[in-house]
Amino acid sequence: TINKYPYKSRDYTSARYHFKTFADTYPSNPKAEECRFMSAYCYYLDSPVYSLDQENTTKAIEALQLFINLYPKSDRVAEAGKLIQNLRDKLEEKSYANSKLYLTIGDYQSAVIAFNNTLRDYPDTKYAEELEFLTIKAQYQYAENSLHTKQEDRYAQAIEYADQFTEKYPDSKRLKDAATFKKNSEQGIDNAKRLLVELAFNPRKAKKLAEKDTVTTQPPSIKDKNPELVN
Repeated sequence: TINKYPYKSRDYTSARYHFKTFADTYPSNPKAEECRFMSAYCYYLDSPVYSLDQENTTKAIEALQLFINLYPKSDRVAEAGKLIQNLRDKLEEKSYANSKLYLTIGDYQSAVIAFNNTLRDYPDTKYAEELEFLTIKAQYQYAENSLHTKQEDRYAQAIEYADQFTEKYPDSKRLKDAATFKKNSEQGIDNAKRLLVELAFNPRKAKKLAEKDTVTTQPPSIKDKNPELVN
Protein backbone atom coordinates (compact mmCIF):
# COMPACT_ATOMS: atom_id res chain seq x y z
CA THR A 1 0.00 0.00 0.00
CA ILE A 2 0.97 3.62 -0.51
CA ASN A 3 1.31 5.81 2.56
CA LYS A 4 -0.37 9.06 1.50
CA TYR A 5 -0.57 10.57 4.98
CA PRO A 6 2.67 12.60 4.63
CA TYR A 7 1.35 14.14 1.41
CA LYS A 8 -2.00 15.01 2.96
CA SER A 9 -0.21 16.56 5.94
CA ARG A 10 2.08 18.51 3.56
CA ASP A 11 5.20 16.70 4.66
CA TYR A 12 6.45 16.62 1.09
CA THR A 13 9.91 15.29 1.92
CA SER A 14 8.47 12.15 3.52
CA ALA A 15 5.74 11.88 0.91
CA ARG A 16 8.31 12.06 -1.87
CA TYR A 17 10.25 9.22 -0.28
CA HIS A 18 7.19 6.96 0.05
CA PHE A 19 5.98 7.60 -3.50
CA LYS A 20 9.44 7.02 -4.99
CA THR A 21 10.04 3.89 -2.92
CA PHE A 22 6.78 2.37 -4.14
CA ALA A 23 7.54 3.22 -7.79
CA ASP A 24 11.06 1.81 -7.53
CA THR A 25 9.96 -1.34 -5.70
CA TYR A 26 6.91 -2.14 -7.82
CA PRO A 27 7.61 -0.70 -11.29
CA SER A 28 5.00 -2.96 -12.91
CA ASN A 29 2.24 -2.03 -10.48
CA PRO A 30 -0.62 0.01 -12.03
CA LYS A 31 -0.01 2.63 -9.33
CA ALA A 32 3.70 3.01 -10.18
CA GLU A 33 3.08 5.72 -12.77
CA GLU A 34 1.02 7.80 -10.36
CA CYS A 35 3.61 7.36 -7.60
CA ARG A 36 6.47 8.37 -9.90
CA PHE A 37 4.59 11.51 -10.85
CA MET A 38 3.63 12.32 -7.27
CA SER A 39 7.22 11.89 -6.14
CA ALA A 40 8.29 14.50 -8.69
CA TYR A 41 5.33 16.69 -7.81
CA CYS A 42 6.39 16.71 -4.15
CA TYR A 43 9.74 18.15 -5.25
CA TYR A 44 7.77 20.77 -7.17
CA LEU A 45 5.73 21.67 -4.10
CA ASP A 46 8.95 21.92 -2.06
CA SER A 47 10.53 24.35 -4.52
CA PRO A 48 10.93 27.68 -2.67
CA VAL A 49 10.70 31.26 -3.91
CA TYR A 50 13.46 32.21 -6.36
CA SER A 51 15.48 34.18 -3.81
CA LEU A 52 16.21 31.03 -1.78
CA ASP A 53 18.32 27.96 -2.52
CA GLN A 54 17.02 26.22 -5.65
CA GLU A 55 18.32 22.69 -5.11
CA ASN A 56 14.79 21.29 -4.92
CA THR A 57 13.83 23.21 -8.05
CA THR A 58 16.61 21.53 -10.00
CA LYS A 59 15.73 18.12 -8.56
CA ALA A 60 12.06 18.68 -9.39
CA ILE A 61 12.94 19.37 -13.02
CA GLU A 62 15.05 16.21 -13.16
CA ALA A 63 12.33 14.10 -11.53
CA LEU A 64 9.59 15.43 -13.82
CA GLN A 65 11.77 14.89 -16.89
CA LEU A 66 12.44 11.33 -15.74
CA PHE A 67 8.69 10.78 -15.45
CA ILE A 68 8.19 12.03 -19.02
CA ASN A 69 10.96 9.74 -20.26
CA LEU A 70 9.54 6.71 -18.44
CA TYR A 71 5.90 7.35 -19.34
CA PRO A 72 5.87 9.30 -22.63
CA LYS A 73 2.26 8.28 -23.35
CA SER A 74 0.92 9.19 -19.91
CA ASP A 75 -1.98 11.60 -19.54
CA ARG A 76 0.19 13.44 -17.03
CA VAL A 77 2.97 14.31 -19.51
CA ALA A 78 1.39 17.63 -20.47
CA GLU A 79 1.04 18.63 -16.82
CA ALA A 80 4.63 17.58 -16.12
CA GLY A 81 5.79 19.75 -19.01
CA LYS A 82 3.93 22.76 -17.61
CA LEU A 83 5.44 22.20 -14.17
CA ILE A 84 8.93 22.01 -15.67
CA GLN A 85 8.36 25.33 -17.44
CA ASN A 86 7.21 26.94 -14.17
CA LEU A 87 10.38 25.73 -12.48
CA ARG A 88 12.61 26.95 -15.29
CA ASP A 89 10.94 30.34 -15.07
CA LYS A 90 11.88 30.44 -11.40
CA LEU A 91 15.53 29.60 -12.16
CA GLU A 92 15.52 32.30 -14.84
CA GLU A 93 14.19 34.82 -12.32
CA LYS A 94 16.95 33.91 -9.88
CA SER A 95 19.65 34.22 -12.54
CA TYR A 96 18.27 37.62 -13.55
CA ALA A 97 18.22 38.85 -9.94
CA ASN A 98 21.72 37.55 -9.22
CA SER A 99 23.23 39.20 -12.28
CA LYS A 100 21.68 42.58 -11.42
CA LEU A 101 22.96 42.31 -7.86
CA TYR A 102 26.56 42.14 -9.11
CA LEU A 103 26.00 45.46 -10.87
CA THR A 104 24.38 46.99 -7.80
CA ILE A 105 27.35 46.18 -5.55
CA GLY A 106 29.87 47.44 -8.10
CA ASP A 107 31.40 44.12 -9.16
CA TYR A 108 31.28 45.11 -12.82
CA GLN A 109 33.36 42.29 -14.27
CA SER A 110 31.22 39.65 -12.56
CA ALA A 111 28.09 41.52 -13.71
CA VAL A 112 29.16 41.29 -17.36
CA ILE A 113 29.84 37.58 -16.98
CA ALA A 114 26.54 36.99 -15.16
CA PHE A 115 24.50 38.92 -17.73
CA ASN A 116 26.04 36.92 -20.56
CA ASN A 117 25.47 33.65 -18.69
CA THR A 118 21.80 34.46 -18.12
CA LEU A 119 21.33 35.32 -21.78
CA ARG A 120 23.09 32.11 -22.79
CA ASP A 121 21.12 29.90 -20.41
CA TYR A 122 17.76 31.57 -21.13
CA PRO A 123 17.92 32.80 -24.75
CA ASP A 124 14.17 33.48 -24.84
CA THR A 125 14.08 35.41 -21.57
CA LYS A 126 11.68 38.32 -21.33
CA TYR A 127 14.54 40.31 -19.82
CA ALA A 128 16.81 39.97 -22.88
CA GLU A 129 16.75 43.62 -23.96
CA GLU A 130 17.31 44.92 -20.44
CA LEU A 131 20.13 42.45 -19.79
CA GLU A 132 21.91 43.28 -23.04
CA PHE A 133 21.71 46.99 -22.23
CA LEU A 134 22.99 46.42 -18.70
CA THR A 135 25.88 44.45 -20.20
CA ILE A 136 26.94 47.64 -22.00
CA LYS A 137 26.65 49.64 -18.80
CA ALA A 138 28.58 47.12 -16.71
CA GLN A 139 31.33 46.75 -19.31
CA TYR A 140 31.71 50.53 -19.56
CA GLN A 141 31.97 50.86 -15.78
CA TYR A 142 34.40 47.94 -15.68
CA ALA A 143 36.60 49.73 -18.22
CA GLU A 144 36.27 53.06 -16.46
CA ASN A 145 37.51 51.53 -13.20
CA SER A 146 40.31 49.51 -14.79
CA LEU A 147 44.06 50.13 -14.82
CA HIS A 148 44.99 52.61 -17.53
CA THR A 149 46.95 49.91 -19.36
CA LYS A 150 43.81 47.78 -19.74
CA GLN A 151 41.20 50.42 -20.45
CA GLU A 152 41.49 50.50 -24.24
CA ASP A 153 40.52 46.85 -24.76
CA ARG A 154 37.73 47.02 -22.19
CA TYR A 155 36.23 50.18 -23.63
CA ALA A 156 36.41 48.54 -27.06
CA GLN A 157 34.33 45.65 -25.72
CA ALA A 158 31.73 48.12 -24.42
CA ILE A 159 31.55 49.66 -27.89
CA GLU A 160 31.04 46.21 -29.41
CA TYR A 161 28.20 45.48 -26.99
CA ALA A 162 26.62 48.85 -27.82
CA ASP A 163 26.80 48.18 -31.56
CA GLN A 164 25.23 44.74 -31.12
CA PHE A 165 22.44 46.23 -29.01
CA THR A 166 21.70 48.98 -31.54
CA GLU A 167 21.50 46.48 -34.38
CA LYS A 168 19.31 44.05 -32.45
CA TYR A 169 16.94 46.60 -30.89
CA PRO A 170 16.58 49.50 -33.36
CA ASP A 171 13.37 50.70 -31.69
CA SER A 172 14.51 50.40 -28.08
CA LYS A 173 13.87 53.24 -25.67
CA ARG A 174 17.41 52.58 -24.39
CA LEU A 175 19.11 53.44 -27.71
CA LYS A 176 20.05 56.94 -26.60
CA ASP A 177 21.71 55.65 -23.45
CA ALA A 178 23.49 52.93 -25.40
CA ALA A 179 24.82 55.59 -27.78
CA THR A 180 26.03 57.64 -24.82
CA PHE A 181 27.96 54.68 -23.41
CA LYS A 182 29.49 54.13 -26.85
CA LYS A 183 30.51 57.77 -27.18
CA ASN A 184 31.97 57.83 -23.68
CA SER A 185 33.84 54.60 -24.40
CA GLU A 186 35.35 56.10 -27.54
CA GLN A 187 36.43 59.10 -25.49
CA GLY A 188 37.80 56.73 -22.87
CA ILE A 189 39.95 55.01 -25.49
CA ASP A 190 41.32 58.37 -26.66
CA ASN A 191 42.11 59.37 -23.08
CA ALA A 192 43.79 56.05 -22.35
CA LYS A 193 45.96 56.31 -25.47
CA ARG A 194 46.88 59.89 -24.62
CA LEU A 195 47.85 58.92 -21.09
CA LEU A 196 50.01 56.03 -22.27
CA VAL A 197 51.90 58.35 -24.62
CA GLU A 198 52.32 60.89 -21.83
CA LEU A 199 53.64 58.26 -19.44
CA ALA A 200 56.15 57.07 -22.00
CA PHE A 201 57.79 60.50 -21.73
CA ASN A 202 57.25 60.96 -18.00
CA PRO A 203 58.85 58.07 -16.06
CA ARG A 204 58.20 59.73 -12.70
CA LYS A 205 54.46 59.96 -13.30
CA ALA A 206 54.43 56.44 -14.73
CA LYS A 207 56.10 55.11 -11.57
CA LYS A 208 53.63 56.98 -9.38
CA LEU A 209 50.66 55.54 -11.26
CA ALA A 210 52.17 52.06 -11.15
CA GLU A 211 52.48 52.30 -7.37
CA LYS A 212 48.89 53.49 -7.14
CA ASP A 213 47.71 50.62 -9.31
CA THR A 214 49.18 48.07 -6.90
CA VAL A 215 46.65 49.20 -4.30
CA THR A 216 43.47 47.61 -5.61
CA THR A 217 40.11 47.58 -3.92
CA GLN A 218 37.80 44.61 -4.20
CA PRO A 219 34.07 45.24 -4.52
CA PRO A 220 31.95 43.84 -1.70
CA SER A 221 31.22 40.17 -2.07
CA ILE A 222 27.80 39.31 -3.43
CA LYS A 223 27.57 36.67 -0.70
CA ASP A 224 28.14 39.29 1.97
CA LYS A 225 25.54 41.56 0.39
CA ASN A 226 22.78 39.02 -0.17
CA PRO A 227 23.89 35.43 0.47
CA GLU A 228 20.59 33.71 -0.27
CA LEU A 229 20.54 34.86 -3.90
CA VAL A 230 23.71 33.06 -4.92
CA ASN A 231 22.66 29.56 -3.88
